[in-house]
Amino acid sequence: MASRPLKIKTGVVERLIKEEDSYKNEYDNQLKRIEKIKQETPDDEWNIRKQKEVLDETVKMIPDVKQRLSKAVEELNDLVSAHEEELAGTEELSKAQQVLSLAASRRTDPDEAISST
Repeated sequence: MASRPLKIKTGVVERLIKEEDSYKNEYDNQLKRIEKIKQETPDDEWNIRKQKEVLDETVKMIPDVKQRLSKAVEELNDLVSAHEEELAGTEELSKAQQVLSLAASRRTDPDEAISST
């Protein structure tokens, strides 16, 4: 039965959504941290440079997570389409459809300022 693979792929998409949120939050926090350091100790160039390196690493991870999320959404969508009749009315199918809906709403999210940095 396709129930187990559906649960697994649904979980993967949920995890990647959380991971993407985590990187976006880390990005925002790191920007604030850099500004705070610049205001409190503007002469501490080494620390500012290191914090910018941390920010750069975070920025590099965001496209990777987006790519993995996109692939996982595509795989989950394919699985749902292939087994929709078989799993009609099940909790697993309902949850998968909710997660796909959430992922689709995030794609059109105007909060894409990070990708332009």
